[in-house]
Amino acid sequence: FSKMGLCASSNPGAVKAADLVGLKRKDKLKIVFKHLDANGNGVLTLDEMMTMTSHLTTVEVKAIQNEFEELDKDRNYVLHEAEFISKHILIIKHKI
Repeated sequence: FSKMGLCASSNPGAVKAADLVGLKRKDKLKIVFKHLDANGNGVLTLDEMMTMTSHLTTVEVKAIQNEFEELDKDRNYVLHEAEFISKHILIIKHKI
C-alpha cells in the first residue's frame, strides 16, 4: 500500500506503517478502506481510489481501475467494505 501513497509521510492524514503494526490483516484492510473513503459514506468509488494515483504510471492506474471492477461484484460502481476486504483476503490466501 505504501506505493499507492497510503503510507506517504507528506500527507498528514495518511495511514502510516506504524498504525498497522500488530494488527490482523482484516483490521489493516478496514483502516485502509476508511482512509480511502474520502467522504466517509461507507463505500468507495473509483474516484476515491484514484485520488492516490498522481504519482503512478498509466499501467499502475489501469491496474487500479481493473482491480476496482473486479472487486465490484454487484456492479453498482461502489465498493462496500465487505467487498474490499473479502477480495483482498482471498488474494493474500492464494499467494501463500
